[in-house]
Order: sequence, then C-alpha cells, then structure tokens
Amino acid sequence: MDKRCNLKTMLIYVDLLTLSFQGQTGEMCEILGRDAFLNALADPSLRVRVLDQSPKTLDQTLAMVSRMEAYSGSAYDGDSAADKSTRRKVRAVNTASVGNEECRLKQLEDDLADQRRHVRQLRSDNDYWRSRAQAMVM
Repeated sequence: MDKRCNLKTMLIYVDLLTLSFQGQTGEMCEILGRDAFLNALADPSLRVRVLDQSPKTLDQTLAMVSRMEAYSGSAYDGDSAADKSTRRKVRAVNTASVGNEECRLKQLEDDLADQRRHVRQLRSDNDYWRSRAQAMVM
C-alpha cells in the first residue's frame, strides 16, 4: 500500500477511535490515539518529526502529518529511500547563467579590442602632430 492509502486508512481508524471512546475527551485518549496513529504510519522519521512538534490532540497530529507529507511530496510518490538519497546528490546547472557569462566575456573582449584600436589611433595622432610641430620649429 502506498502512503496515500495509508493516510486514508489511518483517517478511518481515527474516526473509529473517536467513535469507540465517545464522550471520552481526556488527555489519555488523545495520547493513545496519537501514538497508535503514528505507529500505524510505519515511518519512524516522520513519527519523530511529528513528536518533536509536541501535538496535544489527535487532530493536531493529523494536521501535522498531512502538512509534512505535503511538504515532502512523499505522500504522492512511491520512491524508495535509496532513490531519494540519490536524487539529493544531483545538482542542477543553470545554463542561462553560463550562457550569460560567456556572452559577458565576449562583450568584454570586444570592448578591450575597441579600446586597443582607440589607443593605437591616439598614438598615431600624437605622432602625427608631434612630427608636424617639429617640422614647423625647424
């Protein structure tokens, strides 16, 4: 059975628990229901995460489990733990940023080439005017 079926089945058991102890709203009933619910999920890490939050009622426990399942996405995928640990090792490369860096580098190289041409032209102009000034002085 996948986790979706587990949660649906557990919801039925929660309803049965409340029906079997009608009129009993004590703390002990809530603790028994919470512990039975968490044990039935057969997910020790989820159990610990929920118990760390210290839910006081069975309704709070159910809300936490539902929220944690939704956040992790594990309620809807049937991946094994091995698949999940492998998936965590994959890192995505943003090709747009690599393309932008290459484009920026190309732009800088073009700008540098333009600046070098400009410096050469200024040196040439300087040499021209210097030679003209020297010719006038003589």
